[in-house]
Amino acid sequence: MDRRDFLTGALKIAALGACSSFWRLGETFAQGSTATPQSPSPLKMPRTQVGGLDLPMLGYGLMRLPTVGDDKSKIDEQKAQALIDRAMSAGLNHFDTAYPYHEGASERFLGRALKKYPRQSYTISSKLPVRQIQTAKDAERIYLEQFQRIGADYFDYYLLHNLNAERFQTVKKLRLYEFLAAQKKAGKLRHIGFSVHDKPEVTRQIVETYPFDFALTQLNYLDWDLIDAKGHYDVLRSHNIPIWVMEPLRGGLLARLDEPSAAVLKAAEPQRSLASWAFRYLAGLPGIAMILSGMTEMAHLEDNLQTFNGIAPLNDAEKATLAEALRIFRNVPTVPCTACRYCKCVLGIPITDLFELYNQGQVTRDQKRFKRDYESIDAKKRADACVGCGSCLGGCPQKIDIPKELGRVAEAYKAAK
Repeated sequence: MDRRDFLTGALKIAALGACSSFWRLGETFAQGSTATPQSPSPLKMPRTQVGGLDLPMLGYGLMRLPTVGDDKSKIDEQKAQALIDRAMSAGLNHFDTAYPYHEGASERFLGRALKKYPRQSYTISSKLPVRQIQTAKDAERIYLEQFQRIGADYFDYYLLHNLNAERFQTVKKLRLYEFLAAQKKAGKLRHIGFSVHDKPEVTRQIVETYPFDFALTQLNYLDWDLIDAKGHYDVLRSHNIPIWVMEPLRGGLLARLDEPSAAVLKAAEPQRSLASWAFRYLAGLPGIAMILSGMTEMAHLEDNLQTFNGIAPLNDAEKATLAEALRIFRNVPTVPCTACRYCKCVLGIPITDLFELYNQGQVTRDQKRFKRDYESIDAKKRADACVGCGSCLGGCPQKIDIPKELGRVAEAYKAAK
């Protein structure tokens, strides 16, 4: 799933050491667990009833299935089938896929994997890849292909995938929501949703334009402030839109915290996985209809099942413990930019965007992503294009030495592997 587009959003980085707003609304993992695989046990998956949707609290995301070697298009179907069977046995019976997952193999595998189960015993969701659609005929072709891949008569849930401001214009221009609404009326879709990676204001525009049944948004205790996940959450709650969560562990990052941060959590709860803290954080947020987790190994699945069996939101003491771990995790060198955008560069260098990109890379320790996203910027407008004229300095309320900090961003890019 492409994350590049949401980097243009207002990342609230300046307060990296302050976590107060993070806790106002409440307090759930996927990868990186150290849990030992267990034999099937009579665990009970809790279910949610939010906005008329009846779902397991934990849903299975099929973007990171086990593969044969490094070829993402070659799913290890024996291992993946065992995961599906174990999930079904525990009541985890919602499976989320998308047209591009595993280069198209995810949808095909899911159809084969669920063939032995009664259709009423599970629900599935897939997504229309708006970024790949240029015409209405493209949408219809891909939509019909998805039915053929999965072999389903209908989709329980279907989403417009990976929207941002530009792609939302495509949705309106090509009347893609109206197309899906007609399919829903014909009984081919039960519920229509969308996923989004942009500013909260774009999410607001989307939900105020069309009557979506649910929304899928990136939400976890790190991104609450880092990419303003709280802003998206607030918009969806204010419009009574049931919320599906993606990246509850931020691609596994929150299941493999750095040693000092992990030590805080382990000291408080030695038997709990790091991932369980992330899930229990989400379990305390009102309006969450389902949390999607991509589970590559049986150990990931078993740990998730144990976590959700009788899951309880974090109490006040646990919130304080997690806040301390987060404070340590985020205590890395960053540029104290508040994204006010008062600074102006005569060369058109996107100063705020570069600082936001750098800060996110520092916090997440994801050098590959930092390098990839940095290279997506016009080479003539990258940090090393700064000539040090200082024309930007007068506009900065934080009195940041902008040319110096842009130099630090440029050096970080050179050092990125």
